[in-house]
Amino acid sequence: MQTTSDSFSIHAESFVILGYEIPGEDLTAAEALVPEGATVTTLVSSPDDWTSVLGFMNNIIGFHGTYISGTL
Repeated sequence: MQTTSDSFSIHAESFVILGYEIPGEDLTAAEALVPEGATVTTLVSSPDDWTSVLGFMNNIIGFHGTYISGTL
């Protein structure tokens, strides 16, 4: 997590193999790091897309990431 006097930025990543995220769900990990009382202004997360060829391949073996930023 990176912070300034009035803002924060967090990211979490997970390795995906055969649909399982290691070490765990990246969105849950990033949300757990949000400071109490902070306001989230931006949240970007990799979808668990099984409907497209690229999404399917990324869920077989790939990476998922979540990025959260906001104000303190």
